[in-house]
Amino acid sequence: FKNVFTAILYTIFVLAAVFHGFNGLWTFMISWGIVLKMRSQSKAVNYCVGIMLLVGFLGLASIWGTYFINLRN
Repeated sequence: FKNVFTAILYTIFVLAAVFHGFNGLWTFMISWGIVLKMRSQSKAVNYCVGIMLLVGFLGLASIWGTYFINLRN
């Protein structure tokens, strides 16, 4: 990325996609009866939030890492 506007736009899209994906995973696990009890639902939401943060961090690191590498050149 050579334009900061493009990097910001991609940041918004990556965060939206990560939230959408892992919110859908959590809803899928509840809807299909994979997690039935409140305790397992609590663990599932913690799992989904943790993986969501990891994937979001990796996505943002790739966007902004590319931006700052291109900024040097």
